[in-house]
Amino acid sequence: MDVGKVKVISARLKMELENIQKLYDTLKTKDMFDKKTLKQKLTDDFVLRAIGSICRCDV
Repeated sequence: MDVGKVKVISARLKMELENIQKLYDTLKTKDMFDKKTLKQKLTDDFVLRAIGSICRCDV
């Protein structure tokens, strides 16, 4: 894997993490979640998005 692909993957993962953090903050502000359930959902979403980001780079 070359450095360019690593940088692209890193940028995509950072963007996905920021999106998930925004969602978490919004739900937390509105007190709309059970912390344990949301934590698992956010973890699952992050992993799936990370895999999707890596796959789009044709690594």
